[in-house]
Formats: sequence, C-alpha cells, structure tokens
Amino acid sequence: MSQDTVSRTQDLSVPGVLSSLNPKTVRTYENLNEIIPFGRGVDKISGQENGAKLPDVGGSGDLLGVVIRDLNRGAVAEAEAYPINSAIGVLKKGSIYVEVESAVDTDDSVYVRYIGKPHRQTVTLDIDLEASNTVDFEIDGVAVTQIPWNTSHNQTMTDICTQVLADFSQIATCTASVKVLTITGAVRGTEFVFSDWVVAGGSNQAVVTIAETIVAMVDSLRGKFRKDADLELTSAKAITNARWVTNSVASADGTLIAELALDIK
Repeated sequence: MSQDTVSRTQDLSVPGVLSSLNPKTVRTYENLNEIIPFGRGVDKISGQENGAKLPDVGGSGDLLGVVIRDLNRGAVAEAEAYPINSAIGVLKKGSIYVEVESAVDTDDSVYVRYIGKPHRQTVTLDIDLEASNTVDFEIDGVAVTQIPWNTSHNQTMTDICTQVLADFSQIATCTASVKVLTITGAVRGTEFVFSDWVVAGGSNQAVVTIAETIVAMVDSLRGKFRKDADLELTSAKAITNARWVTNSVASADGTLIAELALDIK
C-alpha cells in the first residue's frame, strides 16, 4: 500500500529539541548568570550584547528565543541544562518542543514565566466568631499567640491577621474578608503549613476549612511557558511573536510538552 500522507512534525519529544522539518534560525549567546535548562525562554542581559538569561522582572521585556538542547552533554548533572559561563544555542525562528505548566491548545496565547510564586492558602470559617471565643493554631509547627474575641467577628478576624504577621516572618500578607482569611507566604517557592486550628469558648465554635489556592513556585522555573499571565498573580508575560503548533501532550513522567513556533527578529 502506498503512503499518501506525510507528517511534518516529530512525535512527542522533550524540551529543547527542534522540530526537524521546519526552517530555523539559531544564534549563540553567552550564559553568564545561572544554570539554564533546555527548552526555556531567555531574555537579553542588559548591557551585554550577547548575554542571555532566564526572564525576570527587570528583564528587557522581549524574548530572545528558546534554548535548544545540547545532545553532547552526557554527565547527569549537565544532561538537562547549560551551566553558568557556557555558550548556549537559542532558537529565534522555527519550531521547538517546550515544557508547559498546564495544558495548552493551538488556539491559546503564548506566555513565558518571569517570576516564581509564593504559597497562598485560605482559611474559611463556617460561622461567625462570637463573644468569648478564642482562636489557636500553628504555622509550621509553631503556635500563634492566642487570639481572643474582640468586639465583633470582623474585628477578631482582623486581629488574627495582625497576630499572624507579628508571629510568623514566613508570612507576607494576611487579609480578612467576612469569614475568609487569605494568607500569602513571604518567599517565592517556599510552602508553609497550617495545623491544629481550634476555636474554643463561647456558645458556638466555628469549624475551619483550609485550602491551597496558589502552589509555591521557585524562581528557577522562570522561562517555562503557559497560556495566560497566571490568574491572580501576574507572573508571566505575553509573547506575541510565537504560537502553539500542537496541543500539549503528557510524556511518560507526566510532563506536558507542546511544539512552539517562533518568529523573533
């Protein structure tokens, strides 16, 4: 039987591998600052004509391209990244396989991560706090200074936030809204753990539900791709001279891979 179709793309691949049948433009840059994994987006280092870095808040705002995989690196420690002070190949025009943070399809926009994310949790009470209640809990195994009822439910919720910020340096913000506390960590990529919540005293005691709303993400994951600016926390920037060639597909280890086409001058 004769073959009447020809595939113009490879089967599922790994980050940093070029889609071989597409024309491409690759330029060599210098990696001066940090380890850069294959398949990540990179920005220009300000003041360095050929310097490239993972995107960050102070970056130029323009993507240089995507780092291609160096198949000659055999040592385990080097197998997935370029070390500091190395020459790196960057794809500026053509198609390349990249890791995506969540599922994408060919109609989605293209964004690249430029900063990590702090941990965020919510604590939701089923009823209002009331007179004579006391509130106790732990964060990372350390007990908070007990919070007593103070005038009203809303004031007591505000007092909880005040005490959280006073007792725990790993917490950056705490806000109270009706029956919900929203707590955000101070260090991107570092999680914190709430435990042993006890509301005692009074005629009724609220029951709390704890939920994780933002998963902590370290800054070293910069340069990964996604389809939006990252919802609540704007931590990814739009790339207008790129498009998805394929929908994302999960590899054997669960990593989501998609083919990305670039046209960067």
